[in-house]
Amino acid sequence: MTKLACVRSSLCGYLNRESQERAQLRATLNSISEGVPETVIFGGMLREFGWGHARRFSSDIDLVSMASRSDIYAAIRNFSPTSNKFGGFRFIAGRRLFDIWALEDTWAFRERLVSGAGFKALFNTTFFGVDAATFHLRTKRYEFSAAHLSGLRDRVLELNLRENASPQKMIRRAIRIAINGEVAIGPLLADYIVEHYRWDNTPTTQNSFVRALEEHVFVGTGESFRFQPQMAVISP
Repeated sequence: MTKLACVRSSLCGYLNRESQERAQLRATLNSISEGVPETVIFGGMLREFGWGHARRFSSDIDLVSMASRSDIYAAIRNFSPTSNKFGGFRFIAGRRLFDIWALEDTWAFRERLVSGAGFKALFNTTFFGVDAATFHLRTKRYEFSAAHLSGLRDRVLELNLRENASPQKMIRRAIRIAINGEVAIGPLLADYIVEHYRWDNTPTTQNSFVRALEEHVFVGTGESFRFQPQMAVISP
């Protein structure tokens, strides 16, 4: 079985597992799929499953739909959604947090940083290249970019779309993912982090990470960076 086939199988297995929590998750996704059939799971969930983290996955689930904002609201109104800060809706079902957007309302499209039609256009909107994939709720079709495939295969976070509404949040997320998931930082993302990171005034693991990353970028090998905390010197 190929890596990508494993991701699809893992995701389907996760959704179909017999438990009260998964039954609630299936019911929620089925309800959305019935109300707005052209809807996909997008981004981080697919990345984590691709890296084999399905058992510990507990993050929010991001959804994008070809439907209009008003049609999406009609489909999820029973979940008492609220508007999120990036033009979509947020709601909780069971113990799971969901965010859902109309394709045209996703941040990169709204800011006219990316253009195009269809779900594949989403591949150009992600901050991390490995997040550029979708899983269709109704058809169960799993589609992905070359950056998604290489990110899964090499266990590397690399920069995809440089512009972002919350650069510091994404930088800290990148560091957290790299440390907790034992994945590498690609050369483009390394440069971005070194350029934009805001230093804390107290010793932190993230500061140590960026300090080691700075040394890696300065050497200029052009290779991906893998953090070795036992080699890092933690200092203010």
